[in-house]
Order: sequence, then C-alpha cells, then structure tokens
Amino acid sequence: MADTRKSREDLAASDSPSSTPRQKRSYHRWSDEEKQRLLSRREEYPDLSWKAFQEKFYPGGNPTSLQKTHSEFKRNSKQKSEMSATIQMKQSTLLQTPNSTTSKRKHDADNESDSNSSGDDIPYLRQAKKPQTLDRPVSRDPRKRPAKPSDQRNKAPQIENSTPAIERTARAERLSTDLQPSTVSVTSTTQGIRENTDTGTVEASNSPRRSQSVEGNVDYVEIYVLSRILQPEIRQTVSQLVEQVSTLSEESSGQREKLSSKMSQMEQNLTSKSDQLRVSEEKKQNLEAENLQLKTKIESLQSENSELRNKCDQLEQMKLDVGKRMGFQGIAKMTAANPEAFFASTTNSVIIPNADTDIHEHIARWSDERLKTPALIVIPSSQDDIVVAIDYAREHGLTLVTGSGGHKVVPIDEKTLYLDIRNFKEIRVDKDSDTTEIGGAVTNFELMTALLQDGYYTTYANSGAVSMAGLILGGGFGGGFSSIHGLPIDNVLAFEGVTASGEIVRVDKSASDPDKKELFEVLCGAGYGLLVITSLSMKIHKLSSLNLEDGDKLWVRKFTFPAIHIEKAVDFFQKLLPVKPKLIPFLLCGRAPPTAPVPGAPMIILTITYYGPESEGRGFIDPLVTSSGIDKLSVASETTLAPFGTLFYASKMLDAHGGFKTQHIVRAKSFSASSILSAFERWKRLGDEVMDARPMSLLVVWGYNPAVTVGNSSASDKRPFIGRDRPMFGNAITWYNKPESTVAVEDYAAEVTEILRQDDAKNGISGASLPNNFRNNSQLYLGYTDEMLAQINRVHAKWNPDSIFYNVLQDSGV
Repeated sequence: MADTRKSREDLAASDSPSSTPRQKRSYHRWSDEEKQRLLSRREEYPDLSWKAFQEKFYPGGNPTSLQKTHSEFKRNSKQKSEMSATIQMKQSTLLQTPNSTTSKRKHDADNESDSNSSGDDIPYLRQAKKPQTLDRPVSRDPRKRPAKPSDQRNKAPQIENSTPAIERTARAERLSTDLQPSTVSVTSTTQGIRENTDTGTVEASNSPRRSQSVEGNVDYVEIYVLSRILQPEIRQTVSQLVEQVSTLSEESSGQREKLSSKMSQMEQNLTSKSDQLRVSEEKKQNLEAENLQLKTKIESLQSENSELRNKCDQLEQMKLDVGKRMGFQGIAKMTAANPEAFFASTTNSVIIPNADTDIHEHIARWSDERLKTPALIVIPSSQDDIVVAIDYAREHGLTLVTGSGGHKVVPIDEKTLYLDIRNFKEIRVDKDSDTTEIGGAVTNFELMTALLQDGYYTTYANSGAVSMAGLILGGGFGGGFSSIHGLPIDNVLAFEGVTASGEIVRVDKSASDPDKKELFEVLCGAGYGLLVITSLSMKIHKLSSLNLEDGDKLWVRKFTFPAIHIEKAVDFFQKLLPVKPKLIPFLLCGRAPPTAPVPGAPMIILTITYYGPESEGRGFIDPLVTSSGIDKLSVASETTLAPFGTLFYASKMLDAHGGFKTQHIVRAKSFSASSILSAFERWKRLGDEVMDARPMSLLVVWGYNPAVTVGNSSASDKRPFIGRDRPMFGNAITWYNKPESTVAVEDYAAEVTEILRQDDAKNGISGASLPNNFRNNSQLYLGYTDEMLAQINRVHAKWNPDSIFYNVLQDSGV
C-alpha cells in the first residue's frame, strides 16, 4: 500500500489556489521612533479596541499583529528601563567608594591568600586560570582537546596564577601607586580599559576617546569588573546614551551659535529701526511746521475771499442798476462770452464742466453710450429761462439737447448745451374731463403715483423711470394697457413748449393752423428736436373700469425654469398666442443672482399678467397649466394679486443709471419657437464669451393684443409710427461697463435681432423697431417709411431751420 502521507511542502502546494509559488513575506522593521510613537499613541488611547486603534492610526494593518508588536515593544522597553536602573545603581555604588586604593590592596591580599586554593569557590570573573600541561598527548576526541586560542578569546580574560604571590603583590602595589584615584570616563567601550586578549592581561589607558564623561573615583579593577558585568544589550544602551549626550551637546553648541547670530541680527535691526524712527520724527516735525504755514495761508485766503465776496455783491448791485436802465437783453448780449453773466438775469442754474467734472453728478443718464462732457449744462425753471438758453446756444454754435428721464440715447459732446428740465414736474388732474396736465420731466412712476390717489391710470411704459414726454415723442408702447387703450400717442391731447425760434406754443390734433397741426402729428412718434416740451395733456382712465380684484390688484402668475427646460417654456409661451385682450405673457432669459444655488446659471422666467378680474385670468391660464404640466418643471411657481402701485417693481433693477446699456428692439408679426430658441442660445453664448456683459444682459420676448392699437388709427393718420398691427416684441438688453467689450456686444446684438426678424423676412414683412431706442448703427427705415421721413424733414425745416435742436435725421450715428 502506497504511503498516503504528504510532506509539508505538498500540503502547502495543494492548499494554494494557483500553481504560482507563494511569494516570500516582507516584514517591516520598526525604527526606534516608530516604536516610541506606537507606545505613546496606545497610552493616549487605551480605551480603543485594537481594531479601532489599527483603523485610526495604521490603516491596512492587522490588529492582532499590531497588538503583539506593541506587547513586545513594551516588554523590551521595560527591560531596558530595569537595566538602566541597575547600571545607575552600580555606578553610584562605585562612585561612593571612600578609598579605592585601600580597597584594591585588600583585594590583592585576598587573591594572595587564596592562591593555593582550587578556585572552585571563586566567582568566574575573579578565578585564576589553572596552568595547563602542554606536553601531554593530544586526544583525538574533540571533547578532550585543549581549547584553541580563538576559543580563549570568546571567554572572559583570566588573570594568570602562575606568577608567584610575591610578584602579584608587588605588581598590585605598583598598580595602586600608578593608578591613584582619578577621574575615569565610562563610555560604550568601557573607556580607560584596553584588553590584551592574547595574554589575558588588562592594562589602564589615560587616553580617553570621548570628552563626555561621568566623573567619579573608580580604580582600574573596578572599571574592569563593571565592564564585564554589563551585558551586551546594556553596553549597547549605555553607548547609545553617551552618543545621545554627545549629539545633544553638539546641537546645543549649534543652537548657541544660531542664538548668538540671531541676537546680533536683532541688535542690527533695532539699530536700523531706531534710525528710521529718528528720521520719521524729523519728518513729523517738518510736516507740523508746514501744516502751521498752510493754516496761516488759509486764514489769509479766507480773509481775501471775504473781501472778494463784498466786491462781487457790489458788482451785482451795479449790474442790476444798469439793467434797469438798459434792459436785461442788452446785458445778455454784452456778456455773451461769459456763461454765468449771460444767464445772471434769469433763474437758470448754470454748470460749466471742465476736465475734472464727474458728468454723472450733473446729468441723469440711463446709459453712458454716446455720453461726453458737454460745453454747458443749463437747468431752467421757466419757459423764459429756456428762451435765454436757446439764444445762448445759437450765439455759440451749440446744439441744444433736452433731457429729463435720460433714457433717450442722443449724443452729448463738447458742442452740446444740455438743457435739464428737471424742474418741470407739475401734475394736475381734471376729473370732469378725465384728463391730466403734466410737466415735461414727469416720469411714469411719478404720474402713476399721482393718478392712483384719484383712482386713475393711463398708458404707462414698461419702466417707471422713463419720462412720459420722452415715451410719447418716440411713439412708445404701453404694455398691457396698449391692448385696452392703444399706444401712448393715442392718448396724448396736446403739447406745450418752446420752439427753436424762442416761441412759446401749444399744439393739439385739432389745431386750425396746418403747420401747428403737422407739428403735433410729428411730435407723436418723431418729436425729438422739434419742441422743448414743458407740459402735455393726456387722457386718463378710471381704475375701477378694469374690475380688478379688491379694486386695485393685478392677477400675476410666475414660473421660473432652469435652462434645460427652455424648450418646454417656449412651447407653453406659444400656447398663449395669439394673446387675449388685457393679457401680457412675458418671457425673460437672465442669469441667476449671486444668492442663487448656482450663481450666474442661465434661467427662464415666464410671467403672465392679467389686467382684469382674477376669475377671467384664471379661466384663460389654469387649464393650459394643468394640461401642459408646466408647473411641475419649474423650480419656483407662484400666483399673486399684486397691488397696482407695484406695477414697475419688476423692471426696477434695470433703471439704474451708468454703464453701457442699450435696448435692441424687434417688433414682429410672429416669433417661431425655433427662432426664440436660437436667440436664447446666442444670448447664452454672449455671457460665456463676454464676462463683462454676462450678469445683466437680458433677452426678453413678449406679446399683446393689437386690436385696439390698430383701431385707433386710420388711413388719414399722419402720425409717424409703423407696425401698429405687430403683436410681438423682442428686446435684447445689453449692459456692460468696459469700452473694449463694445465690438463683441454689437456683434451679438446684430445677430440676435436678425434671428428674431427671420420669420417675418420669410413672409416678406419688413423689419420694425421703436424710435425711442434709436442709437448708433440704428436704421431709420426700421422706424419710419419714406413718406414719414419726408414729413419729418418738412417739419424740421419749418420749426428747427438752423438745427439748434437735435435732429434725428442729421444724427451721424443713425
């Protein structure tokens, strides 16, 4: 029967999952620093289990192996501590010996008295080696052969006992005489001892190899005994301790040198600082002296200023006296070269800008586009003040530009007299005729607030910061109110102001004078530069006629979508077309604010406002929302009843003045979903390419019902406004601050407006815009037909013959 037993190698091979030989394990050799770290960490965390301890400090290790290693290191550490204690005790015993010479002599005497003994009762280290008989036959048995010299070296050296007792006594006396109690250095090599292993003798050496020592009265024999008592491990420990002492001494020496160097450097720094403080103190004294001189000069100048003021008052009184004799107009002509003197007889405020003037402090302007420092800023308080300003502009070859709300982007430069009519803010309400008379500088927000107090409203712009006069002079659009009452130019009744010739006129649509009637018509849509509007009259409508909830609440439904749902949002917007009367759907593409979860991310806001009863609005919108499930895609959805007074809150963030802002308006018959999506992608690319234009540039699309707007016109209507039947609006609002961004922004504006016009172009419909937003690179044909342009030219030739007022047809940028 075959032997079924397997060798250990066979069993290991059978248990192995593969034929590949098992690799030899690698073991980590722990350094002293790692051992100490392990012991310290375990003492710091004694409550942790070994598994938790291993995972915290030694991930990937074996908890059981780590525990065994710790136990071994702890045991060795304890043994070393005990050995160190034993060494210290023996050293202290040797160092406390009162007279090493007497002890040595006693020791020699004991050896001599015991020289005849067998040596069996003498400890190994003090036994004398018995003489060997070398002439006897050498046995072949290795156990009986004499030891080889190499074997002798491995044993402790033994003192020869062949020397007679007398010689030993003499030699001990010589040793005791030669080796008087002295300072002995104990080192890892038992300093001061040199062994002669060939003869078995021990000699003393007075050449220590290290400077670090432990001082004490230790004689030659005691040193030898100590060196033999120490076990190899203890000797090694002592050696390490001595080396550490040496290293610490060297480090201490190096640190002393570094400290000395640092102290020297600090002394130099202190000396330098002291010099600097001394210089600063001298400068301070000099500045105090200069300050005292300046104070003296200021006091002197103030005294001179007071004298000059007295002289000015005297001159002013003299001028008034002369004015009584010669008339104010004569003085104006005499002082034409001096603006302040020219306007001194009026209530105008005059500002003469210079290179250091911050123009934004004096001119309220929505955009910095086409804005430079004008030659003069005049702020009139009456129509007579305006007449004098027109005379000054004519005499000095300046172009007069009127400003109120500041949203019209007309050019202002060094050849401009800027007439700021901010003081013309009067609002009067006539409830009997349902009309209002308002000043030329009244804004939409100011008019809304005043009319609301009496329960009225009119056709407002989309922004409360726009002046009503400026809105009407460019044709304008009245938002949701235009689907109820038509355009703002359909609701204006009369204009009053000052012509370029200085004539104060009032014109309306029923004027009997053909020239004034035509002036009124052109003012309704192309009126910039024909009349300085000081006031105008408008129709107003009772708020109660809208049947709003609680009398003044607008029904508003709002959805906010992330960019990934742009297609769904556009599809839902298309379902709202054609727009029902009183309804305004508003689709806005913008960037998330800094407080949003993803700042700067593209987002879409769809706002639906109904200018009528809440029940009607819900009846139109709720079924569409339910069937499309659009509310489930939005990140925010809300339905509110907004007070009428909050009408302009949504656009308030765009009313800030400054920066380069422009509205690129497209008025169209239709926008396809693909066109809106393409425009959205181009808008998004603008923000990625031009970071300066990223935060506040917007893309807006909205629609309204134009039925009333179309009905308010006829074939005989001469007012220059095109496209009354166009229900769709697109507005690419750009806002940036760096002039170097202009080229990229202009390229974007041209591309996105072209995208929004492509549907009309395919159907043979020409493009259209709003003249309110004409600017650089604007095309006149987008606002007026050829017949309208001929009419505008004719009216300017009549009422602005020398182009003292701004003329849009002569604007080189348009």
